[in-house]
Amino acid sequence: IETYLLDYTNLACVPSSVQNFKYLSALSFKGCKSLRSFASNLHFVCPVTINFSYCVNLVEFPQISGKITRLYLDQSAIEEVPSSIECLTDLEVLYLRNCKRLKRISTRFCKLRSLVDLFLNGCLNLERFPEILEKMEHLTRIDLVWTALPSPFENLPRLALLSVSGCSILDK
Repeated sequence: IETYLLDYTNLACVPSSVQNFKYLSALSFKGCKSLRSFASNLHFVCPVTINFSYCVNLVEFPQISGKITRLYLDQSAIEEVPSSIECLTDLEVLYLRNCKRLKRISTRFCKLRSLVDLFLNGCLNLERFPEILEKMEHLTRIDLVWTALPSPFENLPRLALLSVSGCSILDK
């Protein structure tokens, strides 16, 4: 077997041993209401998709690194996307839909050179969309429906879809 799909639906803490699966391609905690924490500094060697969607008691952004290509945190209870996100250089898809407690996203997210899709729709408490300080060559889709005010987008040369309906205030 070259790949594993692990499904932990009744787990309170993610064990650090999950990083030892050499050919892990997907790790799903989707709908795990009991998940509250995880081992610090998990590092993945092979490309992996991690799903924390609907983990309604997960309050902290995961301290993960390595070849994470897709990260789903929809409807989690996280309040902040920290500057450590910049270490996820292989991240192509980031889903933070309906994270009602999300307040801040570090401007370091612009270091995600591989990011293609960013979904933040329904993040009602997001104070502001972070300023994009560097060119993000691959980012083509941003969904901010019912979310915070967008920032200037001049550093997004490939942006093809920007959804902002329901944003309470729009600059330009």
